[in-house]
Amino acid sequence: QAMNTVKTLDSQNFRPIVSISAIEAYESGNINLVAVSQTGVRFYMSVVSLSNLQPNQRPYTLTLLHVRLPPGYSANVTVRPRAVHMSNYRDRNLVLISTVNEKDVLWCMSSDLFPFTQTLMEAYNTVNLDGPALAMAEVRHDVHLYSSTMQERPR
Repeated sequence: QAMNTVKTLDSQNFRPIVSISAIEAYESGNINLVAVSQTGVRFYMSVVSLSNLQPNQRPYTLTLLHVRLPPGYSANVTVRPRAVHMSNYRDRNLVLISTVNEKDVLWCMSSDLFPFTQTLMEAYNTVNLDGPALAMAEVRHDVHLYSSTMQERPR
């Protein structure tokens, strides 16, 4: 299905899939999963039909909604992710690790910088790592917001 969407690319760009991440309901009511291929291509999918949306509907299908190419497929960018072996997606931010010339490179891509625009835009940055990345995990911190007029900080 992805090849029918993007007919000008070699089908090898779409496989293998290296990770699948869930998309939280607060981020999107329609898109539920994002899969990342070894070349950094992202596949945004839904587990319900968009033509018959109902509240609290159980998943019953897997539909490809959008294919997003990684940086490097435009005329002004010469570097693109290759040999992606780890990725993590959360809150419109994608972090992936690829290998270039036997060195790992951290790619950070985010559309969070453009929350009020209708066009699909994203910013990215790369960081050359000193050694191989063996694992990647999200570290969450509880952020407590409280007013200075409150007597006690919420727990």
